[in-house]
Amino acid sequence: MDCCNCQVNVIEVGGSQMKGCSHFICAECIVDSVTQSTDRVGIRCTFRGLSKCDGVIEVEELEFMVPDDVYAEYLSRISNDVLEEQEDDEHSHLGAASIEYQQARKGEITMDDLNLAAEGGESGWFHAASLVEELMQFDGMTSSEALKHVDSLPIIENRKPISCPICFEKDIPVGEGIILKDCFHQFCKGCLARHIQSTNVAEVKCPFVDEDYTCDEFLKPREIRQLVSKQEYERHFDSLALKEAEESLADVFHCLTPDCKGFCSADPTARLFRCPLCNAANCVACRVIHSGSCAQYWEELQQAEERRVELLRDEANLVEQRRNDQLSAEEIQRRVSTRLWMRCPRCNVVIEKNGGCAHMKCEKCKHDFNWTGTPA
Repeated sequence: MDCCNCQVNVIEVGGSQMKGCSHFICAECIVDSVTQSTDRVGIRCTFRGLSKCDGVIEVEELEFMVPDDVYAEYLSRISNDVLEEQEDDEHSHLGAASIEYQQARKGEITMDDLNLAAEGGESGWFHAASLVEELMQFDGMTSSEALKHVDSLPIIENRKPISCPICFEKDIPVGEGIILKDCFHQFCKGCLARHIQSTNVAEVKCPFVDEDYTCDEFLKPREIRQLVSKQEYERHFDSLALKEAEESLADVFHCLTPDCKGFCSADPTARLFRCPLCNAANCVACRVIHSGSCAQYWEELQQAEERRVELLRDEANLVEQRRNDQLSAEEIQRRVSTRLWMRCPRCNVVIEKNGGCAHMKCEKCKHDFNWTGTPA
């Protein structure tokens, strides 16, 4: 995962994958690009291949990738330029899907031309347009200034009670709902937050769907950030994005250190991957972490297996010996009880009588005693 601009390892120094392509750009190159950019879309992929790459990091995402002063200067720079129609609609950044809103932002119509009552206040457009109108009326903003201010807000909250198409609640109180900027569909904050939490991809699609239409717009990073916890936000723009990037690469090799997120796109002939996150030396050929050569590793593995088998054999022999010892103890007790053998009255050692008179002398403690049990 090398930067398409300077070729440094993005996992090691930080960075992001471009949207719309499989290329990566490091954190330093992101800052450099934003510092120089006048592109209202964001920053574009600089990969130099056979054809022009369509990858991009959009304006909304850049807010969380560069210092605040760099982002503020960038916004000021692009706000002074005239918004031009993009050649590729798929990557154009018009801020919202409402036709009226787009036309107003491009200066094709004025706020006086917008009919705020045309939709009866039932759509999300009403809340954005009424906010723009209020800023113009009470704060003295021009239509362009008001539109830019609405665009800069993290979220647009409902300015009158709304109904939620997910939970079907009909009177969501003012401020408890959200109007999505790119499609103006409206939901209660709780339902949208749960939708984000249940989404297992980095980009979260608008959940609006009915019999005739399914929305294809995505929530903006700032909208997600306002609706969920910091941990959940990072899950989408860290863990899930990294997972999707990993899955998009060919011949991926993941670091074998438990809980490590490092990975690489390994050449089929590669033998070693040193993880830039945990510094572990992963053997791609053996698919394990080991020191020394592969031959040494497999020899040590064979020796370890032989030691394991020998240990099991020793344990089996020990069990057999204990069983034999138990049989011997039982046999000794039987012979003593039947007077075939006798224990020394002093040291308790077992003595066998193989002939002669009844007088006995213990070879161990030299005690004299009578085989019949009477004193010697």
